[in-house]
Amino acid sequence: MKPNVFTNSPFCAEDYFSNSLAYILNLFPAIGDRLLERIAVLAGKTPGYFGPFRTCEFVAYEFPDGHRQSRPDLKFVGARRLLYLENKLDAPLSIAQIQRHADLVGRIRGSRLIFVSNVAHISPKLREIPGYLHPQGRDHYLWVDLMLALLDVRHRSGSVTATLLGDFNEALKLNGIVGRSLAGASGSLYTDGSPASHLALNELGVVLRDIGYRVMRNPRERTLRAYPLALGRYPLLNPRFRCTASWLDKSLDFECIEITVFSRGRGPNRSVRGHLSRFPSQRACTFVPWSLQSSDPDSYSCAGHFVLRVRFTRGRDGYSIDWATVRAPLAALLSFLQRPS
Repeated sequence: MKPNVFTNSPFCAEDYFSNSLAYILNLFPAIGDRLLERIAVLAGKTPGYFGPFRTCEFVAYEFPDGHRQSRPDLKFVGARRLLYLENKLDAPLSIAQIQRHADLVGRIRGSRLIFVSNVAHISPKLREIPGYLHPQGRDHYLWVDLMLALLDVRHRSGSVTATLLGDFNEALKLNGIVGRSLAGASGSLYTDGSPASHLALNELGVVLRDIGYRVMRNPRERTLRAYPLALGRYPLLNPRFRCTASWLDKSLDFECIEITVFSRGRGPNRSVRGHLSRFPSQRACTFVPWSLQSSDPDSYSCAGHFVLRVRFTRGRDGYSIDWATVRAPLAALLSFLQRPS
């Protein structure tokens, strides 16, 4: 797997993304300028509301005046105003947390506070908080509104700039900062736990059962448990909808179902790996082996990932998953997995 400093971290995804964003903005101040301008314009202000971008700091661990209970994630320093940003990727909104941030930020002259999330929350009470800035017609900002346009800039192929921004673009996708709405559900398909994600997984479960998989759904898990042989008999398949599988292979940068394959125990693990290594990967369904496994003979081990390209149809009410594009590959995969290893 190709290393990417913006995606491979054992730390909290929100903190790591905030730190990565601050790094990119300080390295490329022109992107910082565009970000502040876009935040201002979406709020109905003039583009120069914050003034030229100067710096961005991750302040969630250290905030002025020792107020440890209220720490927004980022501080943007503009020539005219300061902007504090609370970042939530998929976590729920807490009005009380935003209010605590605002109480502290309000003591700093010329500062404003915004809330940015992957999930669209409806909370008019946010607008009542002094010093809180929001886009016109909505209660808070969405990452998809801010980031995608900022990084759509061409640079010389192979340059350090192009490589860094390409890797950061990949991080945006893997953190769910790319939207895909579905008819009949709110939120993005690629945000774990969103109504769109639940809808798609439920529909996928119906398709898998119809093909012949044994499928379970634990409401506390953001995936399905699909067994090609029998319930509780390995291998176990965990599918998720992703806007890209480029973290596995650069050639897999497309919307897909990413199916993680788990085995258990040393003997079965070797058998599953050997069988999967013979899978005839094609454009519609590709297998990417995984080399990590546990030394504990009774623990789970990841044997690899299947990547199935997904396409969408557009109707009057919005996008729907074109299940015909994945039904045949899923059936072929089941047939392969049911063969004697």
